[in-house]
Amino acid sequence: MQKRDIYMILLGAVIGIFSVLLFLFMFFDSESSLSDIRNVLSSPSEVTIGDQTWMSKNLDVSTFRNGDPIKEVTTEEEWSELRNKGVPAWCYYENDLDYGKKYGKLYNWHAVNDPRGLAPKGWHIPSQKEFETLVSFLGGKDKAGKLLKAKGEWGRIDIGSNESGFSALPSGFRFNNFGKLGYYAIFWSTSFKLKNYPITLILEIEENTAINGNSYVGDFLAVRCVKDKQ
Repeated sequence: MQKRDIYMILLGAVIGIFSVLLFLFMFFDSESSLSDIRNVLSSPSEVTIGDQTWMSKNLDVSTFRNGDPIKEVTTEEEWSELRNKGVPAWCYYENDLDYGKKYGKLYNWHAVNDPRGLAPKGWHIPSQKEFETLVSFLGGKDKAGKLLKAKGEWGRIDIGSNESGFSALPSGFRFNNFGKLGYYAIFWSTSFKLKNYPITLILEIEENTAINGNSYVGDFLAVRCVKDKQ
């Protein structure tokens, strides 16, 4: 192949990439272009359960819907400083990207509740009532955990069937320290019962249950999003 042919192929590839980018920027309005393009490129897997559509993976974004970055916390000093200051933040379990690839990010509740929007466009963080609707459809709190859990991911006595397609993973948490990877999945809701302690949904190893709990707003937990109703 002659050099001229190689140059023509490279030129064609560059023009093709430019055309795609130009289309994306023209397709979205200028005010929301960055966040909308981000959401198209990271379109989440989803599953319909009853009349709700859920993400089938834990949330794994590092910016708000408008494109503003969310602070990553990696050191004990940052953790101590931000825990009670109301600063939105995220981390990987044990600050390890390899865990993040499988389990997604852990977020504090300040990120969940930020008005800039943690969930991608068209999605939102579930309320307690929306979690209760999910659990009720799957047979109630004493049975739903088994149907929500990913199969083959919950220890030697693996009772997860994933019949719902929700594919919950035991992603652990960060309270004062990281803990319970492989044993617990705890998901934030937007609802409160006690001040500074939002309601959560808890799945536990070797249990069929899916129960409500509470966690401090400075803790770091997994996030699942539910699709906006049309």
